[in-house]
Amino acid sequence: MTTSVILDSVIEGLPRRSITRGSEAEKSFINDLRTGVPAITFRTLDTPADIDQVAQALADVFSTAWDKHSKEVCITKHSQPWWDDECTASLSQYKTEKSEESWLAFRRTVKAAKRKFFDSRIEDIALSNKRPWDLMEWVKQRKLPACEAIQYNGQSCHEMDDLWTALHNTYNSASGREVDLSVLDPLPTLQERDWPPFSALELTDALASCSSRSSPGPDHITWVHLKVVLESHKAIQILLDLANACIRVGHWPKHFKDSISVIIPKPGKPSYSTPKLFRPIVLLNTIGKLIEKMISNRLQFNMIKFDLVHPNQVGGVRQRSTEDAGLFLTHLVRTGWAKGKKTSVVAFDIAQFFPYLNHAMLLAILRKQGFSSVVTKFFASYLVDRFIAYIWGLFRLGPRQADVRVGQGSALSPVLSALYIAPVMKLYHMNPVSLKTSLLLFVDDGTVAAQSKSLNENIETLKEAYTLLLSLFVTLGLVLEHSKTEYFIFDRSHSDYSPPLDLGYAPYTGDNPLKPNLYWRYLGFYFDRKLLFLLEFVLQVHTPSRLS
Repeated sequence: MTTSVILDSVIEGLPRRSITRGSEAEKSFINDLRTGVPAITFRTLDTPADIDQVAQALADVFSTAWDKHSKEVCITKHSQPWWDDECTASLSQYKTEKSEESWLAFRRTVKAAKRKFFDSRIEDIALSNKRPWDLMEWVKQRKLPACEAIQYNGQSCHEMDDLWTALHNTYNSASGREVDLSVLDPLPTLQERDWPPFSALELTDALASCSSRSSPGPDHITWVHLKVVLESHKAIQILLDLANACIRVGHWPKHFKDSISVIIPKPGKPSYSTPKLFRPIVLLNTIGKLIEKMISNRLQFNMIKFDLVHPNQVGGVRQRSTEDAGLFLTHLVRTGWAKGKKTSVVAFDIAQFFPYLNHAMLLAILRKQGFSSVVTKFFASYLVDRFIAYIWGLFRLGPRQADVRVGQGSALSPVLSALYIAPVMKLYHMNPVSLKTSLLLFVDDGTVAAQSKSLNENIETLKEAYTLLLSLFVTLGLVLEHSKTEYFIFDRSHSDYSPPLDLGYAPYTGDNPLKPNLYWRYLGFYFDRKLLFLLEFVLQVHTPSRLS
């Protein structure tokens, strides 16, 4: 038996094209974009073909400028961010002359390049983004585990083709999953609302909120580049016409459906042996991302104005944060104590939430929530015929079709996921068990709390509530990951009685019930039994990263 090991010397130095930030090449690149985008002309945008033609014209301007001004470089483990063309030229001169003078000149060039780079970094951190913690290790790029094979369907992925198949099937595993649209029947159908055309103010507001630090997508255009391009009123009008046509016609251009999914490990995991322990971050074309941000802002407005989400749904909803969730739980527990009640909590996790969102169910929910028919028609086009290229470290897989997912990285993913899960909250509160419990949802993390004067009574209530929630999630095509379920008790009495919970679902059933934790970490908070927050205080003092 033999085993082939790919050495660093084989995989490092893979070529790619890039433009150095702040270089003359980048200035020329931006100038070409500033002249090319406003020069795009079209007669009408009344058909999908018209929309695809304008989107392709934008793509051609970007790709032509990129091919003209970018150059091929090799990024290796020895590459340094401060290295520039002057360093390369000086090193080449030394290799040619092999003299003491050229060596000293090279050293001076390197020193000047380092000073220039780090002065720029300090200025950027001090004046622009004001994020001094960016220099710390705990915010740097997460490295992939080096010596652990991915397990998929009981088999180790020793070949790259096996790895790509495992990743693709995991992150698109909702394909073919059954849903029950009749679960929405008890909910009222809201009156259909108009969808006015986007304004220039909506576009500029969406653009102003974009971070200049985000990574570019397949089109290589960053927000910095786009902000310069959209200083032209003609360029703004072209993008406005394109965005409004996408909604009006109900078509999302093929060019915007291409994306790159970068696989990164989830932090703090003891093992990385399955694809579920990695997070796919989707990089999209920048023009498409801007239009998505405009749509997302409009959906957020509708969500709040027309009461489409429950007050206890805090994830993916603006002006509702983890602090709100922590305050709600703390208030709930202390209110119960004032009435002589004890609080028991079950926290659950929705497995692979974003990849599991079913498109047919999402469209049905949008119709129930009163969104215009042109919006549902648009999303029917937006969600299908998508192609994703995967990046794993230095390796890249060509695009594969993926029609079932809402990618993490899209501006639409938080708001669509919030709208998708909103019926669960409303249907749950139609059931009598909601009168004895409190349900809180934060994206894919949920918490159900029961209060009474008896912990044993709380257990029976939580089992009933968990069973109801499981049935609701299943009808929406979602899956609860029972192995991640947690159980916690809030009790300020001197008693340490902590009855276990037979969840009724493996692995926490029968001889292996779910036992309450000593401390409970939820959304960044560390709760203890008596709400003293002692562990939270210790971590705040001894862990600098939490002070950010």
